[in-house]
Amino acid sequence: MRALTLAEYDGKGWRNPRDLQLQKLPANQRWIGGERSGRRQLLQSVDARVDSPMLFAAGEPVEVSVDSEVEWLPNGELISFRSWQRRYTVLSSVPAVGAETLRSVGDWGVDAAGSGNRLPLGEQLYLQLPASVPPRVHDLAAQLTLTATTLYDKATLLESYLRQFPYDLSVPEPPITIDDVADYFLFDLQRGYCDYYATAFIVMARSL
Repeated sequence: MRALTLAEYDGKGWRNPRDLQLQKLPANQRWIGGERSGRRQLLQSVDARVDSPMLFAAGEPVEVSVDSEVEWLPNGELISFRSWQRRYTVLSSVPAVGAETLRSVGDWGVDAAGSGNRLPLGEQLYLQLPASVPPRVHDLAAQLTLTATTLYDKATLLESYLRQFPYDLSVPEPPITIDDVADYFLFDLQRGYCDYYATAFIVMARSL
């Protein structure tokens, strides 16, 4: 389940652009940005034991049973649902596609003629990487996916590689001297918790 999505990586961590949109949403009203193809609906009952305004939900929440605020990016991507209510039901859209469908998606490309499988408007945000990412991170991503022929297969190879690293909640904070967290996790620490795995995966995926 997720509470918050972050989009921009700066080498030290994650943040969102400043031009976020905010909308108050009455209970049981559908958020219009949540309707997409290739999904199925999932209804969840939540009793949150966390002191946070974030509402937790699987996939992409589209409707909650309490008054809330929806925060999203200018491209329509959801950042969070917020409310101080700790008991609620939430309707989500979750993926409902198989591996073969995902393999059929071609590489994103924009050519001079404007043809091909173009990246949707506003999605360039998810290719952003800072200059702080060392060349060896890009090289590792390319090496790990050398045999892959589709974007999906590249993603699964990156995932398999990262699953070799032990999961560890007790790792210390990264040293302030490091330039890039993904590089530190991949080549020095090689153990950690969800934030490290997600960061390393996304940085390598974006580099491809």
